[in-house]
Amino acid sequence: KEEFRRPLENDEDLQQRMDRGFETLKWLNVGNRYGGVILEHLVPRVKNPEIKFRIGDILWHKEFGWRGVVYGWSERCEIGEEWLKQNNALDKKDFPFYNLLCNDGKFRYGSQLTHERVEGPLQFIEDINPTDLRMAQRHLDMYFHSFSNEEGAYIPNAHLARRYPEPSWATLLEKEEGDEDWMTPG
Repeated sequence: KEEFRRPLENDEDLQQRMDRGFETLKWLNVGNRYGGVILEHLVPRVKNPEIKFRIGDILWHKEFGWRGVVYGWSERCEIGEEWLKQNNALDKKDFPFYNLLCNDGKFRYGSQLTHERVEGPLQFIEDINPTDLRMAQRHLDMYFHSFSNEEGAYIPNAHLARRYPEPSWATLLEKEEGDEDWMTPG
């Protein structure tokens, strides 16, 4: 601020200040765009009846056989048509899609039409690369508090529980307010 208020020394000084000012405005604009994206991801999503699976469910891919835990969903495919063509999924684009952390350590985006819910915690496959295994385990611990045998699913951390609310998680969110350890990954 002070730099822009001091008297100009010459035309070059004016040009440098204007360049810095425009650069600052450009970064403010970029920051506002990213801020909007971040804010969008903090707002709870309303689950419509078409979305059959919930955060923490374990899904099995009917064709390829891998399993994954749901850590996000969208009402329709949010990836472009090129991806849909490459993955032979054009016919699935208007159905719910899920973000999955899979038992081979990979993150996948899959259609509701190609998955079934299965019971039990996610078991990583034995021949997974050790680095991928560590990373996948960290993400599992980051997204979820624990596995619930009663629910047959992982219990999400506070952020996921707020972003994708389910009635059964209301008591967990109430508990969180009085228990700081609740937010600590399992």
